[in-house]
Amino acid sequence: MKDIYFSILYNSFAVLMIIILIIEISLSLEWKMMHDTPLLTYVAYLISEHDYKPYSEVFETSMPGSILFHILIGNIFGWEDFSFRICDIFLFIIFVIGIYGILSKISQRVALFGIIFWGFFYFSLGQYMQLQRDYIGVLPIILAILITISNRISNNYILQYIIIGSLVSLSFWIKPHLALGIIPIYIYLYNQRQNIKRFDIHCKLILYLGLGFIVISLPIFIWLWSIGSINEWVEIFIKYLPLHTKLSGDHEIINSFKTKINYIFDHLSLLGGLQIWLLPFSLVLCFTYLNSKLIGSKNHKIMSLLIQMSICYFIYPAISGQFWDYHWLPFNLFFIITSSLFLLEHFNVSFPVNNLKVLQLSIFLFIVVFAINISRDAIMQLKGLEPRQPLNGLVEELSNILKKETNENDLIQPIDWTAGGIHSMLLAKRKLATRYLYDYHFYHDISSPYIKYLRQDFINSLKKVKPSFMLVMLDREFVSGFDTTDKFVELDNFIEENYIPFIKTEAYILYKKI
Repeated sequence: MKDIYFSILYNSFAVLMIIILIIEISLSLEWKMMHDTPLLTYVAYLISEHDYKPYSEVFETSMPGSILFHILIGNIFGWEDFSFRICDIFLFIIFVIGIYGILSKISQRVALFGIIFWGFFYFSLGQYMQLQRDYIGVLPIILAILITISNRISNNYILQYIIIGSLVSLSFWIKPHLALGIIPIYIYLYNQRQNIKRFDIHCKLILYLGLGFIVISLPIFIWLWSIGSINEWVEIFIKYLPLHTKLSGDHEIINSFKTKINYIFDHLSLLGGLQIWLLPFSLVLCFTYLNSKLIGSKNHKIMSLLIQMSICYFIYPAISGQFWDYHWLPFNLFFIITSSLFLLEHFNVSFPVNNLKVLQLSIFLFIVVFAINISRDAIMQLKGLEPRQPLNGLVEELSNILKKETNENDLIQPIDWTAGGIHSMLLAKRKLATRYLYDYHFYHDISSPYIKYLRQDFINSLKKVKPSFMLVMLDREFVSGFDTTDKFVELDNFIEENYIPFIKTEAYILYKKI
């Protein structure tokens, strides 16, 4: 088959896939916030609209960068679903620019399909995975790579290193282990300056990357100090997060080291659901390391950088050990855009060129048929139905009840995690009664002095504040395993002594103060 026919075929697919992707993105404007996103949005809402202080007045395990991001978005766009859909699409456009900037240095065709493949994957995940912290936090890493390989700025290496350090710092303050991406970047930058003594290269890299890291970190520390929350943030980071990370993806405490290791390897073997992409990724490895003319070139270095990024973020979910779907998003991103390199037009390997082009086309068609999907929500919309509502309409129902039966000055204490109570309080714009937003903290590692302190502090806060309402979500998830419980006798007694059931359903009980 002549090259012109291959080009026509690929271009036809590209046009068709772009049209479908644009339709899905436009449909996503009707999607709702779900799962973690409304929880962090509610924290940001309390801080922005009611002057709550993070960590000291809202117990939250998320990093300051995540909270600041949601504060920024809420203040710019508002706190509604549509506002966050606009933000999500805006971030996707920045991803598109970043991915194109990286891949186009190797191949325009690779850049085009890298964007298309990633777009289809991300939006196929539907409402549940939109604007997750891991997705937000990996964007600065993409931009850091773009700066790393840029010819324009590399001449001023001091500025280049400071910008890269700042971008990695942004990722760190959203999720600390996202900073793993600095390892391949550091290797790339080091190899770029082989004309300088090794010790001098390391000193300059560490100094200016570190300076960039401080440029972002210092204002965050000053902000936490200025609002009086830095001690509570350090306390949560040091005393609680090590306990929190012991939870598995099934919300179970795994006490056995051997069982934990088996759990990690079992989940790593799933490749974040991208096993099908191993085929093009393998071809990319061949192109990168078996291509005699490519080795040592700028393209080879960029391809190696992307492969190393894929490896780093393959390890990333194992650090927390929970393997929730959104923990795989950084790996999903790099694995897909790196695998897109299988569409390279120019290569020099010991394989007949025409046969290789046919192999590429075969893999491309295989990926299009078996790996490209449209979200369940978009399919429903194309059938004339509404996209899924948060918890099948429970959140909207409960928020309407809160708007009707409570007023803006009422303090409400949710007993919830992700069962809809907190989300409904966001929609109803109701205030949190105590420092504690979630209740799962109280049920794991119960022999730990810090958990005992949290339980007692929660009860003391309830007795002091005496919330107008207690919102108990009956379908909320509980932790299990070693040193856990599903009982909180002091809480049950407090509710029984001070409240009466006001509205009761199978999903929740809204208690009103006697």
